[in-house]
Amino acid sequence: MLSLNELNCKIDYLRTHLIEIGMLQGLSHPETVKSSQELDKLLYQFQRNILK
Repeated sequence: MLSLNELNCKIDYLRTHLIEIGMLQGLSHPETVKSSQELDKLLYQFQRNILK
């Protein structure tokens, strides 16, 4: 299980990556959608850890 700090770092990286992909390939490109789903999972995990 990742610490809150590690999760936060991954979230920041993936958010930046998602913006770059979205700008280069479009918002409906499969890679953009996949990155968005990964970010959603990390955000959900982060929120669950905060509420513990």
